[in-house]
Amino acid sequence: SPVRSAAVRTLSGLGFPSLKDKGKKLLHSKKADVRLAAVILLQRSGGPEALALLKERLDMEESEAVRDAILLALDAAGGITFSPQERAARMAKTIAGAKGGPLASVDSATLDPATLALTRRDGTRLSQEEVLYLLLRQSRCVEMRADIEARPLLESLDSAVCAPAALRMLEGFLASGQNTADRWIIALSALCGDDRLVPPLHKAILTWAENARIKLAEYATGALALLGTDSALTVLESLTVRFRSKCKNIGQAASDAFLAAAETRGISVEELGDRVVPWLGFEPGVRKLITAGAKTWEAWVGPDFKPVYRETGASKKLTKLPAAAGAAILEEQKILTANLKEAAKAQLLRMETLLVRQFHWPAARWRELYL
Repeated sequence: SPVRSAAVRTLSGLGFPSLKDKGKKLLHSKKADVRLAAVILLQRSGGPEALALLKERLDMEESEAVRDAILLALDAAGGITFSPQERAARMAKTIAGAKGGPLASVDSATLDPATLALTRRDGTRLSQEEVLYLLLRQSRCVEMRADIEARPLLESLDSAVCAPAALRMLEGFLASGQNTADRWIIALSALCGDDRLVPPLHKAILTWAENARIKLAEYATGALALLGTDSALTVLESLTVRFRSKCKNIGQAASDAFLAAAETRGISVEELGDRVVPWLGFEPGVRKLITAGAKTWEAWVGPDFKPVYRETGASKKLTKLPAAAGAAILEEQKILTANLKEAAKAQLLRMETLLVRQFHWPAARWRELYL
């Protein structure tokens, strides 16, 4: 409650020695909201003794909300690690305590743990129980971030291998009633996937903005920030311009996320904008080679920002690869075309804005970028 929050703020200023007994007593209250207030109180009081009390309470805490608050407090103080045995026990407890599945209004087949293929970077696939645990934990997170308890598991995933599953999750959400309560699915897809999510996320943001679903557009903007790839950040920067005067909340969300990305890298937003122009597998002055069987095609980007192909040794240019290239390669090129389109639109908007601002690059940097 507001009154309790105000009391916590006042009491926490007294320091831990004055609150040790009171905080410990509140932490063992029968009421979850009182224990939650105790966590906030001890976190704000600070010190190793306060953190020790929180660690002591962690394993015995039954309320998921209070446990999440304890984990966040410990993470802010430097993090906490768990043994494989502790993680396994926690997973079993989470699954056993779940009442039904984590889905509210999305087709259950979309997030079926038995068929949702998520793989670690070491090549091992998550078990059905691990996927269910991941869904249950992430469904509790109302912010566009990794759930604090599921984060180690999410960080172990291979985004390139998991991308089809991530795209399936996002498409499942987009095909549903798009309930804001299910926004965790957008976050989870971004945490598991790669650049294949950028075009559908960008399209969804623009559609939601047109249809006055501003909060969903803000959440999807946060998902682009979670992706954090060059393509995602390029689109994110374009949203700061597109929604500068219209749907300002979307523009502000994009601006805040882009600024945070720049600060993390220790550079200005202008420098980040220069750096994140995606190469999409191409190299300066070198044509990309695509091989299928005995045939090889050269690929490059045309002046219209669309891919151009030519079979090695031939003179005829192609706008798309023939069916002989195979389904997998054709799908890759389809994704490439979509990402090129998004990157071109974003860069055009960015350059127009910088010119209007009369932005100046150092001469050496300008030559590096544009000559």
